[in-house]
Amino acid sequence: MASFESIYKQEQNVSHFDRAKEELPIALKEILINNIPKNGKVLLPDGEQVLAYLDEILNKFPQTRFYVNFIDNSIYQKVKTIKDYSNIIINRNTLTPIKTEEEFDFIFTIPPFGIRGNYRELGYSSNDFSISQLEELTQRLTKKGKIIAVTIQGITFTVQAKTFRKNIIDNFKLVKVDSLPQKLFKTTNIKTTLLEITNGKTDKVTLNESILKDNTTFINTDTIIVTAKELLEADSWDITKFQIFGDETMQQYEASTCEKQKLEDMTTDRRNIFRGRSDLKYVENKEGVFVVNIADIKDSIVYFDNLKVIENDRNNRKYELENGDILLTSRGTDVRTAIFNKPDDKTYIASAGLIVIRTKDENIAKYVQIFFESEIGKKLLDTLKSGATIMNIVPEKVRELMIPILPQDKMAEFISLYNKTMNGLNKVKEEARRMVEAEQVKLNDYYKTFTSELLK
Repeated sequence: MASFESIYKQEQNVSHFDRAKEELPIALKEILINNIPKNGKVLLPDGEQVLAYLDEILNKFPQTRFYVNFIDNSIYQKVKTIKDYSNIIINRNTLTPIKTEEEFDFIFTIPPFGIRGNYRELGYSSNDFSISQLEELTQRLTKKGKIIAVTIQGITFTVQAKTFRKNIIDNFKLVKVDSLPQKLFKTTNIKTTLLEITNGKTDKVTLNESILKDNTTFINTDTIIVTAKELLEADSWDITKFQIFGDETMQQYEASTCEKQKLEDMTTDRRNIFRGRSDLKYVENKEGVFVVNIADIKDSIVYFDNLKVIENDRNNRKYELENGDILLTSRGTDVRTAIFNKPDDKTYIASAGLIVIRTKDENIAKYVQIFFESEIGKKLLDTLKSGATIMNIVPEKVRELMIPILPQDKMAEFISLYNKTMNGLNKVKEEARRMVEAEQVKLNDYYKTFTSELLK
């Protein structure tokens, strides 16, 4: 006799729909089952994800009416032939937000990751399917209804999801945001987040960071309670940002009387904080335009030895670097900074992995770069990071950074001391390099003598 589980097992050997191959992680299955009401209406808009467990769920909750949607037509055609259950309604869905007049007591959804379309044209705040789907589903809750959604972590901090986040805070009750462990799903490394939303007013929200125990249970390793106001001010639901500002040093910094100024106000034009060029085609010709990449910045210094080259064209002009520009790595695994100073009269530009900050003068630039290298500066930059394992920092957030302002004499004093210290450090490094090279020569000579002895 056909069952939902048997159809799921058949789909393991079908290559046309990867999501059907991956059953819901057990830890998420437990959350699903623990939140299903004993009666009422439940919507499962991502039927493929729960296919393996549908028989168990339908038998366990005979008084609950389940509305289950399937995107894959082949699976839909098979599951709709099962007539053994009276408490399920099966529907076909496409990659457009679900439209229904029904209201539900509980919705559990894991929208497909990374799907984009023209959803703004349909009235949603983003072209991301996950956001559009959630905007639609939150409208389908009963007065006491609840939605649990597992989606990409970016929904908690990206600019694209900003309107969505504000709408939820303003019009619904955001109960909790759980940062789920990496590699929760077998077919993707995308970092995910669990959101719990109900009807009502957002007051206090629980932010959790979780690990997976025995592949069956989520264990919270950190919990922070924040207010709706704090979430709106931070423009983020990401627990990492609140962990950083919960640090004792950062709390002291926030409470200090030191004057602070927005970074974009330290430039002549907000457009002087920009990302480098992305459409790069490197050439062998060394007479073209030299490109500074992330790998060329080490120890707060730009190394010019191995710069790549592109041909010169009119598009390079807006990316051309000037003396005193701050270079900030915006991608990769760590944040690095350096002050750019041309070693010759050639043309240099930054790649898209760098953000260029052009302040009003070189003294301000040096001061800002020193601040970025400090403990507080590094933690502030950490709050700008998006991405789970590979960070991404956007110019829009860099412009908003609040930089502490010291009196001119103090600023000059710290810049002088920093330069003196860095010069001394670089001198020691150079001396050490020469000593290592000298000893390496001795070692090479030793091996030549040794080899000669063996060949006698």
